[in-house]
Amino acid sequence: MQQHRNLFFLLTLMAGMTALSVDIYLPSMPALAVAMNVSPGTIGLTVSVFILSFAFGQLIYGPLADRFGRRKPLLVGLAIYLVANLICAFATNIEVLLFGRLLQGLGACAGSVVAQAVVRDVAKGSEGTRLLASVASAMALAPIIAPVIGGMLETHFSWRASFYFLVVFGAALSALLFFALPETAPPARQRLGVGPVARAYLGVSRHPSFVFFTMLGGLASCALFAFISTSSALIVDGMGFTPDLYGMLFGANAVTYMIGSIVAKKLAARMDNRSLALAGTGAVAVGGGLMVIGGALLGDQIWVLLVPMALTTMGVAAVTPAAMSGAMEPFGNQAGTASALHGCFRFVAAAVVTAVLGLFTVDVVVLGIAIAACGAFGLLWPSLGSRRTEVVGEAVNAG
Repeated sequence: MQQHRNLFFLLTLMAGMTALSVDIYLPSMPALAVAMNVSPGTIGLTVSVFILSFAFGQLIYGPLADRFGRRKPLLVGLAIYLVANLICAFATNIEVLLFGRLLQGLGACAGSVVAQAVVRDVAKGSEGTRLLASVASAMALAPIIAPVIGGMLETHFSWRASFYFLVVFGAALSALLFFALPETAPPARQRLGVGPVARAYLGVSRHPSFVFFTMLGGLASCALFAFISTSSALIVDGMGFTPDLYGMLFGANAVTYMIGSIVAKKLAARMDNRSLALAGTGAVAVGGGLMVIGGALLGDQIWVLLVPMALTTMGVAAVTPAAMSGAMEPFGNQAGTASALHGCFRFVAAAVVTAVLGLFTVDVVVLGIAIAACGAFGLLWPSLGSRRTEVVGEAVNAG
């Protein structure tokens, strides 16, 4: 860990770009709905569009990072990210805003793919899990700080100020990475073309370990984004809190992600990735169940929402680094491809959940049911998926 100290700060900023892009404007979503003259559910699509483009964009950057190295695709993604934030800042209707968010996700995903690939380049096994957990614990500052900043910007300026802030952040990050990020990709590079890329993705997707960890990581992301996409409507519109106070409450929940990441880092030295991921999934299931019970008995109260969500968030923080590390561990110079496919599945699943929840009037009970279902299915997955992975593993070995 000590020798990776210089990379740690850069990796945290790269990975934190996603949380910052999602969380900073959450306090402004009710005001955005009014400004764009659309329903809160329609404004919720700005989260879904970002997540979807973030998900599928990773499938592009993964092979590029394996072919051209880590730096060049990252810098291209940052350029797209800058343009996208300017489009969002100047948007005057929902269509332009959605287009800007689509481009924003396409640019931001480069940071996530490359950060994970760099970790795989420089650290293996439990060391990689601990490094990812360290990055995640530091990265948790983004969802703590971002909604607080966003709430203040919304209160004193307008929703556009959040996107201007992201323009400045993106420009500063681009300059820093251009001068400070070393190339870590292995000398042997993957061929680039439709055939080789398709075969690489197919080979990765068939690996039993990849399937197991990607499913658990995807379900954890679904649970977290179910809360992220509905929290503004629940807390601001439903419970009557102001946007700046909402930002503080959201940030308080994000503190639990940091705590969970720190605990996961400690546990990674004593537990294998499978055990750590399943333990975190259990916490997600319990948190969702407590939310359902509390909401049914006591109604929509802030502590009924946030206390169970704290347990859920700590569970997600434990699952995420273990799932990332476990999914990429079997792959060497295909780390970018494995990272991209893992991330794509996680965020497509999260986008589907947020889109489905946008169709309903969500209260604490409905949110709790969604979270508990994610955790319960994750706990059942080892038995449900064991036969499938055995069959796939036999086919891969025979090939």
